[in-house]
Amino acid sequence: MKGVPAHTAHQKSDERILGDSEFVEEVLARAEDAIHRKYELALQRVDIEEVMQGVSGLAGVPAEALTGAGKNREAVRSRSLLCFGAVSELGISLTELAGRLGVAVSTVSGAVQPGEQFAKREKLRFEAV
Repeated sequence: MKGVPAHTAHQKSDERILGDSEFVEEVLARAEDAIHRKYELALQRVDIEEVMQGVSGLAGVPAEALTGAGKNREAVRSRSLLCFGAVSELGISLTELAGRLGVAVSTVSGAVQPGEQFAKREKLRFEAV
């Protein structure tokens, strides 16, 4: 092209993402991985009941402790993990999960990030058994 130096490299770009080529590629790859993961779990027919049972067993709290309001530290941590798994991994809507757990949508929304942090810290993954 006229006026473009010959040494200029082609860069990956996406108008939705601000950043250099490497950053854009990384963001797009993570998004694609997340989509594939949701479909994989959906194909394996992982549902909210299985996730509740898994979190319950992992945390050593009864599945009933994951529903309704409660301030018990282990139940809150477990509910956060459940919210992360159900919303981020399974793609269940905040509204649907809030109804299932008997809590406000804002409670579910606020629990997703702490649940994600806990899952990363403990190296936990949601998988069908």
